[in-house]
Amino acid sequence: MDLRLHDQRTAGADRIDYLDAAKGFFILLIVTEHHLLGADSLVRYLYSMGVPSFFLITGFLYAYKREWEQPFGKISARKIRKLLYPYFTFSAIILLWNVLYYKVVFPSAVPEYSIKLMFLYLATTYGYHAMWYLPCVLWGSLVFFALRKARHHGLIWAIMSICTVVVYVLFDARLTGLGLLSYIYSYLLRIAVAAVLLYAGSVLFFVFQKMNRQQENLLLLVCTVISVVIAVMYQLYPEHFPIANVAVHRLGNPYLYYVTAISNTLVVLLLCRKLPGRKRVLSYLGRNSLILMALHMDVTVSIAWYIHAKLQLDFGETVNSLIVIGMELMMFAVIIPLINKYFPFILSPRKR
Repeated sequence: MDLRLHDQRTAGADRIDYLDAAKGFFILLIVTEHHLLGADSLVRYLYSMGVPSFFLITGFLYAYKREWEQPFGKISARKIRKLLYPYFTFSAIILLWNVLYYKVVFPSAVPEYSIKLMFLYLATTYGYHAMWYLPCVLWGSLVFFALRKARHHGLIWAIMSICTVVVYVLFDARLTGLGLLSYIYSYLLRIAVAAVLLYAGSVLFFVFQKMNRQQENLLLLVCTVISVVIAVMYQLYPEHFPIANVAVHRLGNPYLYYVTAISNTLVVLLLCRKLPGRKRVLSYLGRNSLILMALHMDVTVSIAWYIHAKLQLDFGETVNSLIVIGMELMMFAVIIPLINKYFPFILSPRKR
C-alpha cells in the first residue's frame, strides 16, 4: 500500500499538500476560462476540466477521511454549516458590490442580471455566477453520503452516471428556456453531476491506495495520452464540443464529459504528487480557492477592466484579457491575506 498522503501534509493543518496544489491549478483554470476572450476552442476545452475536477478532488478527500461512516445527520449538519455559511456571506458581498457598481459608480451601465433576480438566485441557493458551486457541492455531497451507505452503492452510482447523460441527451434541448422549469432542471442536473463526480473521486482514492510507483507512472502516461487526444479533438472539431458549463445545465459533449474530467484530474493530481516542495504558490491558491472562486466573477474582474480602460491598453482581445487576469491575480495577493487575517468570519462562523 503506497498512499503517501501523510508525508505531504501541510504543517499544522489537516490538509494534503498535493491536493491543495491541484486545486490551485484548477482554480487558475477556472479564472482563465471565465475571463479569456478570443480563444473560443481553448476556453471550450478548459470548461470541461475546471469545476468537475473540484468535485472529484472533494470526493477523493471524503474517501480519505471515510466521512460516510459518520451518522448521516451529523455529517449533514456539518456540511450545511461549512458550505452554506460562506455561500450566504460571499453572495451578500457580491450583491452589495453589484448594487454599488451599477447604481452608484456606473448607473448608465446595463447589468447582466437585475438586482432583483440576483437576490432571488441568492435566496433560493440557485446561486449567482460562481456561487452556485457551494449549494451544489452541498446537496451533491448529501446524495453521495446517502448513496455510499447503500449496500450496492457501486451499481447505483453506475446507473446514476448513465441516467444523468441519458436525461441530458433526451430532455436538455426541450427544457432549455422554459423559465422556472428550466431552472429546476438545471438545479437538479447540477446535483446529479456533482454526486456522480464525488463518487468517482472517492473511487480514485482507492485506486491510488493500491498503486505502486510503476503503476502510477503507467496511469499518468495513459491519462496524459487520453487528455492530449481529447484536447486535439476540441481544437480540430470545435463544432462537436460545445462549452460544458454545469451551472447552466450544459455538459458539452456528454459522452466525453466524465472521461475528460477524470483523465485531466488524474494527470494534474499525479504530477502534483510527483513534485513535492515545488508547488508552494499552487498550494496556497488551493487552500484559498474559495476566495478566488467567490470574488473573481464580479469584484476583481470589474476592477481589472476598469484599470485596463484607464490605462488605454489595446493589444487585441486575447492579450487584453490575459492582462486583466494577471491584474486579478495580483489583487488576490492582497485580498486573500486581508480576508484571512481581518475577516475570517466571512469564510466560517466564529466558534463559541
